[in-house]
Amino acid sequence: MYRNRTMLAALLALSAATAIAAPKASPADRLEQFLHNVHSLKADFTQTVTHATLPGAKKSHGTVLIKRPNRFRWNYVAPNKQIIDSDGNRIWIYDAELEQVTVKPLKTTLASSPAMLLSGQGSLRDAFEIAEQGTHDGLDWVTLKPKSDHAAFKKIRIGLGAKGIQIMELTGANLGQVTRIEFSNVSRNPNIPDSVFKFTPPKDADVIGAPDSSGR
Repeated sequence: MYRNRTMLAALLALSAATAIAAPKASPADRLEQFLHNVHSLKADFTQTVTHATLPGAKKSHGTVLIKRPNRFRWNYVAPNKQIIDSDGNRIWIYDAELEQVTVKPLKTTLASSPAMLLSGQGSLRDAFEIAEQGTHDGLDWVTLKPKSDHAAFKKIRIGLGAKGIQIMELTGANLGQVTRIEFSNVSRNPNIPDSVFKFTPPKDADVIGAPDSSGR
């Protein structure tokens, strides 16, 4: 009996030592694991937009639904109602104040974009140059720079918390505008039917673009 207890204690000590010695995943690896393992996502978000040449900051908030591949709905509820929706083929942008809907083919707007990062199927390392920025403010930080010369932004800074992506900070192509999005109440891999992402323009809204179901 004493011998068995000694062997058990030794095995427990070995297991503990192995766990302690196991290397922590790098921020870049954590980001790739998150994007690989999360097939759908539901969250609240707060967005803050600042510009180097303009005073103050523009703040808004709402909810976001994401489902791979290529489906998402950003629902801005305040201060102005706006919806940015992808049904898998097209992107619909609805501005309630202007009573206007803009529709574009998804394939012309998704590559090397934040939307691709969260909802697409492309390779992270194929689309972006990745640089790790260490840990601060309790988050692991990664900077992504798009390899495409046609991207609408220069870089994305991502802060990773215990539940994955907690902050996204986008620097515009003109280096003047910075958009910071903070996520909360994150639900990973909820069951979201495709029908949620089907957008129907309001009857009184002007539609700009061709709402071709083929996405062409």
